[in-house]
Amino acid sequence: MIKQLEKLSKADIPFYGSKAANLGELLNAGILVPQGFALSFEFFMEYLVYNNIHYLHQDYFAFGPEIKEKILKGSFSPEMEEHLMLYYHKLNKSTKNTTFVFT
Repeated sequence: MIKQLEKLSKADIPFYGSKAANLGELLNAGILVPQGFALSFEFFMEYLVYNNIHYLHQDYFAFGPEIKEKILKGSFSPEMEEHLMLYYHKLNKSTKNTTFVFT
């Protein structure tokens, strides 16, 4: 449900999205890309369920701001937070003097 970018490839697009998979491809091609990790769609869906956020994809345009607010105000389950912190600490150890950006 969480993978380091350098372990991603185009085959991971259905699970992690094209942005993360393409960053993995760039890293594996030797192009300088900041280290990072990606959250799978499964991880995101688990987050939505944990926070009782239910919507259909076609509802997004009608309720976009409301959904965004719920997502931003949500919290991670203890298990999810533990996994996130594990990857964050691994990343933090390998990237001193680095700024982290969450998108």
